[in-house]
Formats: sequence, structure tokens, C-alpha cells
Amino acid sequence: MAKKITASEYVREVGRPIFQSREFQDVKNQKHHLRSTVGSHSRRVAIMCAFFCDCLSRAGVETQKEELVKAALCHDLGMQGRYSHRYSSGRDIIRNHPLNSSEEAGKLLGGLTDLQREAIEKHMWPMCPDRSIHHKETALMTIADKLCAIVDPLCK
Repeated sequence: MAKKITASEYVREVGRPIFQSREFQDVKNQKHHLRSTVGSHSRRVAIMCAFFCDCLSRAGVETQKEELVKAALCHDLGMQGRYSHRYSSGRDIIRNHPLNSSEEAGKLLGGLTDLQREAIEKHMWPMCPDRSIHHKETALMTIADKLCAIVDPLCK
């Protein structure tokens, strides 16, 4: 019987190339949600997504765990330049960083699956209600992102 690994260990394994990438290095120390960073927030979102997938699997619901974890690690790559030049307002950040993140993730991962593109581009739902959700994994990442945003001010 194979040893079960934790959600955190899974993210570390699957995310190793992402963590080592220039794109992730560029944003990993950028401030996000008061005390957190884009890197630590993205890692927490990915761990929560992996945990959700494990729970659903035990309940007999299959998910695309690896695709989702990679998308979660890349979902805020578009935050690069947030405080200097890229965005003109908070509203601009909310509406556009998911699209910029999708573009950056596509470059990093050598293209995105439909699931990954949707999860990244629509993770700000319901703040951008014009973006409907079709994959259950997108809903999982959206929930994980919002839960992590709540606890991020308490973390580093």
C-alpha cells in the first residue's frame, strides 16, 4: 500500500518547477493581503485545493487535482507590478489580474488546459459576476482563495 502524503507534501512535489520558476520568484515576496505575500498566499490556496480534492475523492467525487494545484499556484502571477505600474486602481486589479495571471501561467506551464484557464481567470468570482463557472475545480479554487484571503492578514 502506497504511503499517503499530505496536501502540503503534494503541493511541494507537484509545484516544485513552479516554485523554482522566474515567474514565481518575481512575485513570491510581493506584499499581498496586508501581511502575507503572493507566494505564501498562492501556496496556501494550492494546499487548500489539494485538501478539498482529497476530501471529495474520499466521498467518491473525482477532481483534476494536479491541474487544479498548478492553477492555484499560478492564480496570482498577474499581481507582478501591482504597486508600481501595472494597475491604476483596486477595481482594475480585481478585474484584470486574473487575466494577466492566466497569460503568465500559460507561458510558465507551456499552455493551460481549459480547466486551468477557467480556474485562474474566474477565481475572483463573485467580485466579477460576469465570469460564470463551469468546472467544479474552479469553484474549489474560488472558495480556497477567499478562505485564504480571510486568514492571510494573520500570516506571513
